[in-house]
Amino acid sequence: MAKKLADAECYLGPGDYTYRIEEVFDRRLGQVIYELHGTYQPTGRGCLLGEYNTREAARDAMVRQRERDSKKEE
Repeated sequence: MAKKLADAECYLGPGDYTYRIEEVFDRRLGQVIYELHGTYQPTGRGCLLGEYNTREAARDAMVRQRERDSKKEE
């Protein structure tokens, strides 16, 4: 089970999406990981998009997800 730490970043995506990177301590692994979450604002529905070893990797994944979402709106 992961324990949420205080550090989080939020980003607006294209259209109705927002993304959040949370720094969490994973007790199973015994290390800090970074979770990427996405939320569809009209419904408030959110999901975990991935877990990453570094904040940079989580940001890169978020950029790729934002690019995919912007293509959906075209």
